[in-house]
Amino acid sequence: LFSTNSSYAACATTGLNWYDIASATITAISPNSFMNCTALKAVCECEKYAAGKWDAIPYVDCSAVYNEEAGEVTVFVVNRNMKESVTLDLGLEGFTVESVLEHKIVNHDDMKATNSVESQTVTARDGNAKADSVELEPHSYNMIRLKVK
Repeated sequence: LFSTNSSYAACATTGLNWYDIASATITAISPNSFMNCTALKAVCECEKYAAGKWDAIPYVDCSAVYNEEAGEVTVFVVNRNMKESVTLDLGLEGFTVESVLEHKIVNHDDMKATNSVESQTVTARDGNAKADSVELEPHSYNMIRLKVK
């Protein structure tokens, strides 16, 4: 359970806990990157919003996988909030984080921006996650790859 100035969120997981979620980001990966991983159960509770016939859509959603052979946990987080960033404090139960191997962010100021063969306007870029926290930009998707033991 945790809280921030702008939002409340808590995630209960098997092998993974999240703290202080205030924003989220979007990340893209190669479909072959996580073939030998174990999915970790990650359940996020956070502020919700209504849209259309749905009245309880969480602003933040997350998932995670563990690659035992590589000694890595990869976390995927989406922030659906169109205006606010969120600080996500990571706490992984059962793991000791040694370092952040990679943090990728996908988002664009124009929500209708698209890619084509001629123009790649929406691309993944490097983020600056720390071993214990990450700032998630508005309407973004993040991939955070952590070296663990």
